[in-house]
Amino acid sequence: MRRHLPAAAILAGALVLAACGGATTDATRDETGQIADTSELGVFRMRVSDCFNSPEDTENGTSAVEGVPCDQPHDNEVYAVYDHDASTFPGDTAMEEIAGDGCYDRFADFTGGPYETSALFFGALWPSQDTWEGQDDREIICYVYLEAGQLTGTARGYDEGAASDAGDAASGSGSGTAVSVFGLITGDCFDTESIQEGGGEQTVDVIDCSLPHDNEVFHLFDMDDGDFPGDDAVETDANEGCVAQFEAYVGIGYDDSAIYVRAFYPSVDTWADGDREVVCMLYDPDGEKFEGSMRGAAI
Repeated sequence: MRRHLPAAAILAGALVLAACGGATTDATRDETGQIADTSELGVFRMRVSDCFNSPEDTENGTSAVEGVPCDQPHDNEVYAVYDHDASTFPGDTAMEEIAGDGCYDRFADFTGGPYETSALFFGALWPSQDTWEGQDDREIICYVYLEAGQLTGTARGYDEGAASDAGDAASGSGSGTAVSVFGLITGDCFDTESIQEGGGEQTVDVIDCSLPHDNEVFHLFDMDDGDFPGDDAVETDANEGCVAQFEAYVGIGYDDSAIYVRAFYPSVDTWADGDREVVCMLYDPDGEKFEGSMRGAAI
């Protein structure tokens, strides 16, 4: 089973989600990967910017929720999906804390403002011992919601006062939005020529994925702590980690695809500052631009 825990009620108990029948059912999606119609969405098929309603009957747990197009009223929106890197299940209490900390750290990247001053709350789904050991489940899913009422439209940029249209929900941070490379999330699209250095930090202009672009973020992960292993080792580990997640996003094996992978990864200087994040990106080796998301494109 998986537990769904609203952040506003961390000490008040949990809503249990059972990862059994329906857990792998995907919602009805359009060609860009956005939810197109109200339809069943399995907990293991949730993506960043998926909107969904909380289940009504939770007495015996549930493995799926009602996925909803984000331009319709909805209870929740997924803002981060990531894997917890550990070899053994850390225990229920520790897993709850790990999910809470990870979702807290990722909140502002999506909403555009700190959790402490936001009108939004966050909740999380995380592995139970059963799914960890029986299904190799390591995935943590973070979502935002309002304490009272429903959201309409995406919550991306909600705390900047400039939330993008719901049509941007699964395809990036909007049109020409300057984003730090440390703030990129899965589904963001941008052009290489927009990369800029300033104040010791790189930024890119994230655009709607329906516009021509030459990079699409498809996965993020953290490298293991320890001493800096050297530029070549970091590059190798980053590329291998990205390739391992390629098929899950694109829908075809890396060796069979016409799309290539590249990554932002730590330098010796950013490593010393605690940076371990790898940002995996898709690009066309012939220099052609993508139009539309490559999620599920299978090319």
